[in-house]
Amino acid sequence: MTVLKKLCVSTGEYQKNGETKKRWKVIGHLHEYEGREYITLDATFNLAAVPRKPGDDRVSVNLFEADDKRQKADDLPDENIPF
Repeated sequence: MTVLKKLCVSTGEYQKNGETKKRWKVIGHLHEYEGREYITLDATFNLAAVPRKPGDDRVSVNLFEADDKRQKADDLPDENIPF
């Protein structure tokens, strides 16, 4: 099983050195196994809690490279998936 991408949502913003930055949460991964792609999702994360544009009932999920270090260490899930 190869992790191709991280599935991430923006959970808010914060200020750092006068710049507005987004806070990201990894909610799953895009995998490849035996030539097929599939996703795994964090079953404990409630997508209804993600900030949305007024009047929009959709959540945007961003794909980042699996080795992208933009995540805060405490936002990274346990990579030891038992299957």
